[in-house]
Amino acid sequence: MFALATFLVASAAVTPQPSATPFPADAAVIVNSGSTNISGYTIVVRPGGTATVVIDGTPDRDQQLSAATSAAFFKDLAAATPLGGLAAQPCMKSASFGSRTTIEYKGERSPDVSCPMTGIGQSLGADVERITNELHVLPASRFLRKTMSAPDASPSPKSSN
Repeated sequence: MFALATFLVASAAVTPQPSATPFPADAAVIVNSGSTNISGYTIVVRPGGTATVVIDGTPDRDQQLSAATSAAFFKDLAAATPLGGLAAQPCMKSASFGSRTTIEYKGERSPDVSCPMTGIGQSLGADVERITNELHVLPASRFLRKTMSAPDASPSPKSSN
């Protein structure tokens, strides 16, 4: 019973929220939920390889993926449609440290591509890894991000003249 409760808490803690921003109809959206301690991210990838990266608490940034990466990703997406039909093996994740990575495309949402998958699902997981590496999307501590962006509350030293 305890294991089931832990799994349910872990699953509830890492479910990504629906996108608040409308994205272009032909775009694919990679969503990482983040966790209690690590910021999540959203990457909007357009067929031409233009990508918009949004990391919790930072301004959006536009970047260009290589043509090969973009083409492989959209080829794999076409082969995997409908995304909801992809088979992912269940994987337990910590409620505090676990995150979930899904792909939204043409009104469909994939299962968690960071969990073990086979076939085209495995290819999509590798595509996401390649995209995040190419765009330099790295996990970042929520605590560190908050502390580094907060104004310094300590009093400034006064000079004695």
